[in-house]
Amino acid sequence: MVQQLFDLDEENNIPTWFSSFLLLNNACLLMVIGQSTRQAYKHHWRLLAAGFVLLSLDEVAGIHESINTAIDMNWAIPGGILVLLLGLAFIPFLLSLPFKIAGLYVISGGLYVAGVIGVELASADMDSDRMAYGFATAAEELLEMLGALLFLVVNFNYQIAADTGVVDKETR
Repeated sequence: MVQQLFDLDEENNIPTWFSSFLLLNNACLLMVIGQSTRQAYKHHWRLLAAGFVLLSLDEVAGIHESINTAIDMNWAIPGGILVLLLGLAFIPFLLSLPFKIAGLYVISGGLYVAGVIGVELASADMDSDRMAYGFATAAEELLEMLGALLFLVVNFNYQIAADTGVVDKETR
């Protein structure tokens, strides 16, 4: 019973709740940042917030697992293509941000995507009873949580910088 509460390869447990909580907090903070900015990229903040709500929902509802059973290929392949296209579309937005913030966003996104898509693809053909699969699952969840946590910390720092005048609200 206790083991199931912390099993990284299962849903409806403490790690799943924590990941969903991190993602939902990111969504809320992105919405706050989006509301307080007056720049041309206001809709990017809102789109990011909506994306994080969907990621949080997927974490607890397992939407990507349902997609995986409905299509013939691993969901991570079309997911990776979508992430690539969104990443390209967000380049102008990233370039509008302070260099350090943009760099940390890229790092946090890279960590998250490495877990969600990279480890998912690498472990797709592994036997779930093998130790390597257990390590892959732990790596996947660790990368996801680290990416989401780093993104949250960067967003808090960015908002604090804006509130204190370090980052000009008019230009961000």
